Amino acid sequence: MLIILCCSSAIANENIESKNIETLILWNEEVWCKGRVDLVSQLVAPSYTRHENQGTRSVTPSEYVLEILALRKRNIELFLPNDIGVDGNLIWTRWSMRADGPNGDKITGRVLQTYRFKNGKLAETWLVFTAGEMWSKDEPFTSCNISELFKSR
Repeated sequence: MLIILCCSSAIANENIESKNIETLILWNEEVWCKGRVDLVSQLVAPSYTRHENQGTRSVTPSEYVLEILALRKRNIELFLPNDIGVDGNLIWTRWSMRADGPNGDKITGRVLQTYRFKNGKLAETWLVFTAGEMWSKDEPFTSCNISELFKSR
């Protein structure tokens, strides 16, 4: 009996992780890369808590849609190195970005980000951005093909 409980718990955790991975892939490849903001309410919890350099705040899916649309106007390019980890309801990534700055200059930087999921939706994130050089000069993955990172798992 103990073995059955142990194995069913592992299978349940694997199913949770699979759903969270699916959500993150849609988030990066469809929402950020293709601008599919119609998916935000499907992928983001009713209150999405964001711990960022500027502080902690919570946004609703509709509020976050407006932020995403504004950010997409700045020609943001996201680069994900082959660093990603999954543990139940947490997924962490290490990535770089390049975008148009407010004065027409290019902004680059490095980001460490951890996502917490609740019922398969983005519920909370911890994001640390450091302006300057990207993690690597030869970034192999963009957020538009993040699903490639999970194939080797």
